[in-house]
Amino acid sequence: MVRHGHRGDRVAINLTWSPCADTAASMQFVGMVHHEPALVVTQGTDRLLLVPPRDRADWPQFARLLREIRDSADELRAFLDFATPTNSEGR
Repeated sequence: MVRHGHRGDRVAINLTWSPCADTAASMQFVGMVHHEPALVVTQGTDRLLLVPPRDRADWPQFARLLREIRDSADELRAFLDFATPTNSEGR
């Protein structure tokens, strides 16, 4: 499903993806002509890119979103660490 953002940018939503052993995430510069900074999640040949808005005035809100993703990922990691089968307290 693709929707348009508040400034007409295309925004994909409702993505469900189950990573596997070869899934990785990194900050990269992407693009053939204009290299843009991006958060890139790769799995085989599949890629998910989060790139900053074109308007630098919107970068603070994008930075906020990245902090929310970071914090939420850390919360999920802590939950999974606690709930692993090797952790007898999480059973």
